[in-house]
Amino acid sequence: MVDGTHRMFTMPYEQPKCTTGCDQEISGITMWQLSFSGLSEEQAHSLRRMSVNDLIEFALERTSSWFDPIPALIRSSIPEQVWSTGM
Repeated sequence: MVDGTHRMFTMPYEQPKCTTGCDQEISGITMWQLSFSGLSEEQAHSLRRMSVNDLIEFALERTSSWFDPIPALIRSSIPEQVWSTGM
């Protein structure tokens, strides 16, 4: 997904393990990466110091106008695997 400012790259990482009765929003694991420019060095450093919950909320805010299933994908992130980097 690209909107002119942001780019989200996704890739299936692990297939769903169940065949019936699964919650389709969170079945399997999909890697995602949200990229964008326009932050100052200070803003980028601040982003890297955010908590996992704040990073997820930040990603949801930056993609708030995007179509489903992007919000579900972000919300289903495994907290221990969320991180940010910049510059």
